[in-house]
Amino acid sequence: MNAGPTGGRSGSLPGLTIESAILFPAAIAIAGWYAAGPQGSAFGQDAWMSALIVFSGVVTAIPLLLFAIAARRMDYSTLGFIQYLSPTIVFFLGLFVFHQPLAPAKLASFVLIWVAVAIFVWDLLAKRKAASA
Repeated sequence: MNAGPTGGRSGSLPGLTIESAILFPAAIAIAGWYAAGPQGSAFGQDAWMSALIVFSGVVTAIPLLLFAIAARRMDYSTLGFIQYLSPTIVFFLGLFVFHQPLAPAKLASFVLIWVAVAIFVWDLLAKRKAASA
């Protein structure tokens, strides 16, 4: 069996389309369930709100598509490092913007994670330096 030029993986746009097609029936069922409930549905009540609901899907899908395209073009070690940025940004937002209390266990966990990341990056750079020498 021929795996094709992508090694058996689908491209970014077809992959997103397949994921959306698989999740579409469940999304329709959930939307119908909420619409049948006592609160009803916000969709279809107000044209502006309905447009915002539809547009939110596009706003969600475009970054996913761009991430999938970028992820295929970068080293896995770089991609793995970037995955730490989002939770770190959320951590700092909670701490400095929303003034959430910082428990000692949370601080210790955060420091230990970034110490591990620093060791990983140091080792990665040392291996690259040794390979280029």
